[in-house]
Amino acid sequence: MAGEHPRLELMNELQSEYQKKYKADFGVLTSFLGVNVERDQQAGTVKTHQKRAVESLAEKWLPEDSALRKAPPDRPCDEILQTLTSPMALVTNPEPSDELRKEYWSCLGGAMYVANGSRSDCLHAVGLCSRAAQRPTRELLERLKGTVAFMWATREDYVCEYSAEAGLTLSACSDASHESYGATTGFVVYLAGARVSAASKRQRCVTDSVCYAEIVAASTCVAEMMYHLLLMEELGDGSPIEPAALFVDNLAAIQIYLRIQ
Repeated sequence: MAGEHPRLELMNELQSEYQKKYKADFGVLTSFLGVNVERDQQAGTVKTHQKRAVESLAEKWLPEDSALRKAPPDRPCDEILQTLTSPMALVTNPEPSDELRKEYWSCLGGAMYVANGSRSDCLHAVGLCSRAAQRPTRELLERLKGTVAFMWATREDYVCEYSAEAGLTLSACSDASHESYGATTGFVVYLAGARVSAASKRQRCVTDSVCYAEIVAASTCVAEMMYHLLLMEELGDGSPIEPAALFVDNLAAIQIYLRIQ
């Protein structure tokens, strides 16, 4: 079971009640659902990563002699993938075979698991590939494998480090892209100096400018931030929660907010 609480008596009571119903060994957390955890109590840090999960994913989809292993992409995706997954392109794709669809879904599921777990830099690429889940092509499968190859090549660089020195202050960044067929929301929420939540998904409403797309993205991010703030309040020791900062890079959206204030 994962968790620490400043009130040791409450933690002991929780363990005692838990063991009345379940068999459990309580100790230092080293891994959780494929996420590796490394604690350094002296430095006051907790590091999480998915190196093993990425290596396992690459072992399945990238043979040792594959070109993607020898020369992996320098970024998760490019403009071509965005074009290939647009609604106009997807409707022209031929009906895939059951074998291709099953292969694509399997690779996509593994990539989504890693992207949601620790690799927020690949969320947009994996999100684009997921739009083609019903009508994948061999080219799209190779593009998806390219994203996996990027994850594998940079697996040592992406480690989340939570620090006691950073404090339990919540912050977030939101952004949006505005395409003719619909905008995409992206955001990352940080706590204790590292990521705790991230998303990249198509907006469910129609916006006619980048400014309004940014406002929709910011509002989606705020809803996620409120969840974390309420959770922190429930798990806290009664002390007030500090205000959370949201960073937006669109000046028009910021001016609209200031005008409302």
